[in-house]
Amino acid sequence: MLTFLFIQEHWLAESQLNVLGAGFDNSAVLSGRPYGGCAILWRSSLLANVSPVTVCSRRVCAIRVVTDAWKLLLVNCYMPYEDDDAKFDDFVSELSVIEDLVNAHTDCHVMIGGDFNVDFSRTRLHTALLKSFCENLNVSSFVNHSVSNVDYTYNFNMERFSTIDHFLVSNLLFDTCIRHGSVLHDNDNTSDHDPILLRLSLKTDYINVTNRVHLSRASWHKANDTDLANYKQALQFNLNSVELPIDCLLCNSLQCKNSDH
Repeated sequence: MLTFLFIQEHWLAESQLNVLGAGFDNSAVLSGRPYGGCAILWRSSLLANVSPVTVCSRRVCAIRVVTDAWKLLLVNCYMPYEDDDAKFDDFVSELSVIEDLVNAHTDCHVMIGGDFNVDFSRTRLHTALLKSFCENLNVSSFVNHSVSNVDYTYNFNMERFSTIDHFLVSNLLFDTCIRHGSVLHDNDNTSDHDPILLRLSLKTDYINVTNRVHLSRASWHKANDTDLANYKQALQFNLNSVELPIDCLLCNSLQCKNSDH
């Protein structure tokens, strides 16, 4: 059995990061305990080739897990919460980091886990961005799986509840490999987040080492105002250059309907 543990907000100081290999930015003066950080842990006796992936982000870490039968990219993230324009830009930037990771490892199936600070049941901007991200990368959230019994993963003083922690997995893994998943509500857990446990059966019959097919498509969550303005201008130019037959221009719905008879 291959076991991996995704950790967000480990709150370790940089002098302790040799233990986890992930960290946070403490260039500013910190008061009290340090904050942030994410990491992926695995057993040293694991019967697989595990290699950390270099990531240019303090909120994202990743590893490649390779066996003779399959290759898997595991990504752990701690996303900014929805607050203001700065948080929006940060959210888009971190999604871009993850997307670049996935596109750079097309030989791997993908599992992205972590604290996304997004509840898919809410109608918010970050929710729309994450849904578009999932569609572009062909990944699905475990909370939508038939075996999922996730009720909530976060509580505020046991008064307000939401599901903002997720596992996003490649559609092939989603359809064929997920066997069980649940949230561990443990009274001994002093965090306001509860962990998700996910079990997959990675059989050669279902997945193998052949490369995934990557289809290039527009990454709208990366587009800024200038990109959108240029797109609208190019679209208008191309539409204006389309030559329509004169019969189509002179036709109206009534004439076209009569001509069918």
